[in-house]
Amino acid sequence: MRQWLSSPAALQMQTDFIINRSLAALDRIRKQSRRPSEMAARYNAVASAPNGMYALIDYVNFKGEGTNPAEQYRGQGWGLRQVLEEMRPASPGQPAAVEFAEAAKRVLQRRVDNSPPGRGEARWLAGWKNRCDTYKKGL
Repeated sequence: MRQWLSSPAALQMQTDFIINRSLAALDRIRKQSRRPSEMAARYNAVASAPNGMYALIDYVNFKGEGTNPAEQYRGQGWGLRQVLEEMRPASPGQPAAVEFAEAAKRVLQRRVDNSPPGRGEARWLAGWKNRCDTYKKGL
């Protein structure tokens, strides 16, 4: 099993699965957004960076799609949808990946600011921001 999982064919299947999961998340995000075309354009702008799919896939696995109303504090979520909505205009490719990372850090800061004080989420913020900074680095 280990040998098969490390084979090129198995790695390609795993990669395809992960990318398809990310694209399915985009479909759900578009359905919930008031600006579905803009969400797709921002997603594609990030995806066009050499490290863009990594950023999109990692974030959705890290903090979710942002489509679940239960994953909010004070009516504000912190998933991929919220990051795409938070993004400022940026050219496709690496500039979009950099803006995605900055938008993610703003969304996560807002999550901490809105979280119940007893949860102590501020203790994780530096690590979350460091993780987001990896989205800025080209492969």
